[in-house]
Amino acid sequence: MYFLFNTASQLFNHAQNKAELLRLNKTSILKTIEKVQPVLGTKRILKSIGLTSAKMYYWLKKKKCQNSIFQLCQPRHPHQLLSTEVNTIKNYLLNDKFENWSALSIYYQALRDKAVFMGLSTWYQYTNRIGVKRKFFKLNRKREIGIRASRPFEILHMDVTIFEPLDQSRVYIYFIVDNFSRNIGSCNKSAWQ
Repeated sequence: MYFLFNTASQLFNHAQNKAELLRLNKTSILKTIEKVQPVLGTKRILKSIGLTSAKMYYWLKKKKCQNSIFQLCQPRHPHQLLSTEVNTIKNYLLNDKFENWSALSIYYQALRDKAVFMGLSTWYQYTNRIGVKRKFFKLNRKREIGIRASRPFEILHMDVTIFEPLDQSRVYIYFIVDNFSRNIGSCNKSAWQ
């Protein structure tokens, strides 16, 4: 078995893109090291594969941190939510009762229920990272098209605005707007005491 392992490792060491092969097969390599370690020893396995012990321990730490939603270890990065809190967010987002609610409304409901204790930006970060696809209620509103002119000055509109200055008088401002270009064609004012 050792000779077979030694021959396979020699072939592997002469591969052109060895680092890429190691990275792509790291889970199977870690499983193999774990199984063969009592028989051959860690140093001999790592030497034959061409893997450093630092890289192996880095992979093992990353494997332990995969339960974090951001793939960060809890001891090294303590400022992240626990898995129970992440599950609470997920449960609120998937609840049928809040099916047509916005994420902001669900956040405030969770705060009212005292289920979560976090800021709004943290809520949005975890909501986006969880990737829960939610259905939203959509209204099919058809906008009615009003009066449209086919050429300039065909249809004119007039608007009156009342302005009251500090001297308690009233100023009427008249606007004449062209329907085709939507430009203000004329503006007049008249004052009344």
